[in-house]
Amino acid sequence: MKLIIIYGPPAIGKLTIAKELEKITSYKVFHNHLTLDMIEGIFSSKDKIFWPLVHEIRLRMIEAAANEKVKGIIFTSGYRGQSKDETLEEMIKINKKYHGVTYFVHMKCDKKELFKRVKYEERKKYLKTLTIVKLKKALSAWDMKKDVPFSKNNITIDNTNLSAKNVAKMIKKQYKL
Repeated sequence: MKLIIIYGPPAIGKLTIAKELEKITSYKVFHNHLTLDMIEGIFSSKDKIFWPLVHEIRLRMIEAAANEKVKGIIFTSGYRGQSKDETLEEMIKINKKYHGVTYFVHMKCDKKELFKRVKYEERKKYLKTLTIVKLKKALSAWDMKKDVPFSKNNITIDNTNLSAKNVAKMIKKQYKL
């Protein structure tokens, strides 16, 4: 299975890009908020069980997809360094166990553009960051400028002035999907 992990700060367009990539590759989108929103239906992110449960469900889904020979998965993540390393490393390990390859795409753009995008109406469907105040808080709390340090397959794309469709085409071409 090919596992594409698109990561970056809130409002960068990860899910929008993932949906465009899905259209041109037939890979399945498994975005960050599917698990977060599901678990927040019962537990708060402050509950002790919340993050271990998120971790477990994500890994189980990747393993099930790899085992069932799903062609490809596009996963989105707000990578924040060490707090995400364990999950991502385990995703790579699971995918590799089934002879899969994992690719990373680090999304970046100007803060001014992020502040504009955070207000987009479609973000309300999921429990996403929806205000400039919350976005600023997230950006100051987490260093989302870091690349995933343990991946050989990692590209960075600045999508300040690029459409999601064009970014998806760049990813497809770069990784020969």
